[in-house]
Amino acid sequence: MLLRESGKKDSLEFDLDVVVGGESELGLEFETEILELTDVICQGDEAKVKEVRGQCERLLGPQKTVDVITVVSGFNGITKIANGTGLHLDPDTEKLTVEMRNETGIEDYSEAAKAAKFDERS
Repeated sequence: MLLRESGKKDSLEFDLDVVVGGESELGLEFETEILELTDVICQGDEAKVKEVRGQCERLLGPQKTVDVITVVSGFNGITKIANGTGLHLDPDTEKLTVEMRNETGIEDYSEAAKAAKFDERS
């Protein structure tokens, strides 16, 4: 939200589709590996995380790999804290972020969406 709004002030455009699996490239060194590590962490397959983490450690080095894992964990934690406290978007933010939330599919990461995925497996 803030990135997009800050960009508007400077007449900049951001392609949020890149962040959620679009065909564009971010331009980061080892971005394919970083995005793969991010994906497997979110999927929770421990064996796959271990495998991809090892690949990233060899390519990026241990510290950069830990940095990636820390950022992914931090964002996951922030979501859990907000959900655990029952924190909802205020009406203005909810209205201002409809397009961004739809474009990024961020609602797919909500606790309700995650719970529904597990319910489907039962």
